[in-house]
Amino acid sequence: MVKKLLIVVVLMFSSGFAFACSHLAMGIPKSSDHLFCGKGFAVGYNYQNRAPDWVSYQLQLKDQSPNALKDKTQKNYIFRTNQNIPLAYQAEPEEFNGSNWYIAQLANPDTIEFSTLAKAQTFAMFGVVPVRSESAQALWLKLNQKEVHLFEKHSTLHVASGGIYQTIDDYFGQNGIAVPSHLWKVFYLPASNEAFAYLIPNHRDIINDNLQHYQVSIDEIEEKADINLLKRLDDEIEYVLESKKVVSLD
Repeated sequence: MVKKLLIVVVLMFSSGFAFACSHLAMGIPKSSDHLFCGKGFAVGYNYQNRAPDWVSYQLQLKDQSPNALKDKTQKNYIFRTNQNIPLAYQAEPEEFNGSNWYIAQLANPDTIEFSTLAKAQTFAMFGVVPVRSESAQALWLKLNQKEVHLFEKHSTLHVASGGIYQTIDDYFGQNGIAVPSHLWKVFYLPASNEAFAYLIPNHRDIINDNLQHYQVSIDEIEEKADINLLKRLDDEIEYVLESKKVVSLD
């Protein structure tokens, strides 16, 4: 009885958390050890992997200050650990210095610019994953620029991203951060009812830098990441959007 009551309480908390957090308009993608709703994005953190299961955020042009996306003035944003997650479950920013590894921010600092705090949160280590190579990092940054382009063109954009951990054969840093085999990102455009999904390999050498080559169906990402995206949509609409690979030509 106690166990059943605990499960009900957890489900009620998760449901209330989702409705209270504007970045979870599509629902909580996956139950995680730690849920956090920040100014810039929401994150579900996995203590075993010592990495985020997912990040989710909603972008709206009405929230942006004038010319926010065009103002690329560099402020003193630095990568840092976050007190919301035990330090033993996070990578230390200094560990990347002088290494051949890179940091991929799952929440894009080039679109989350409506406040200094929101952008600063994208540099928190509980929202990043280790990337094996410069070529993989370059492809991820190219996908971030795709996001900027979509946001400039559309008034509202829902974004979710994360890593694939089906088989973990590598770890990073002294705390044993699991290295994802792939990084994924999904865009949903409510105005046009379109969705685009990308699966980026986290490999040492990536030759093809054409983003269209890495477009997949949302269903494929959901299966590999054991996650449920766009769950707040009508079932029929969700099925159509998630079952097909839609190539974005923007």
